[in-house]
Amino acid sequence: MDFLAQNTINLFVYTEEKGRGVSSVIDYAVAAGRPFGVSDSKMFRHLEHILPRGFYSNSGIKGILENGNLPAEKLRKLWSDEALFGSFNAAVKNAIKAFDAFQ
Repeated sequence: MDFLAQNTINLFVYTEEKGRGVSSVIDYAVAAGRPFGVSDSKMFRHLEHILPRGFYSNSGIKGILENGNLPAEKLRKLWSDEALFGSFNAAVKNAIKAFDAFQ
């Protein structure tokens, strides 16, 4: 993460490889707080609806730099402790409602 934090931009340009899962390298990029871009590899499919302009193929390096830290900030909010708690709390409430409906 120290290395990522020292860079002007971090690019994660993965090739398409069948059977590969979702890449977690973005966790480090967000924590480093520097602008980043990703390729349109399916390994970044979890970001398609969140960061369409963060894809290198859509924006290029100049476009990603112009976005600055907006993608990282957006993901920090989505992945924050508060957001996690809210999602977990909602899931528990829904599970209790579903359980009560079957009683």
